[in-house]
Amino acid sequence: MVSYDTVPMVEEKTKYIVKKGLGGAMWWEASGDRGANKATKAGGSLMATFYEDAVKMGKKFDKSMNVLSYPETAMYF
Repeated sequence: MVSYDTVPMVEEKTKYIVKKGLGGAMWWEASGDRGANKATKAGGSLMATFYEDAVKMGKKFDKSMNVLSYPETAMYF
């Protein structure tokens, strides 16, 4: 079965996530979402819909940068 989210479906999922106090949402593949000047809820962007609605409902998001370090790896062949 293949299904696709719509703006109304993301709105419902956002309500559930905020109500349950969950950390956020994830998308398996985001390259098909609206980009550039349409990256808003009004432009049909699913990720922007989630973010804009969650913020309106009082959800706070951590905006700090990730600190990633990768130790040297020895490769043996």
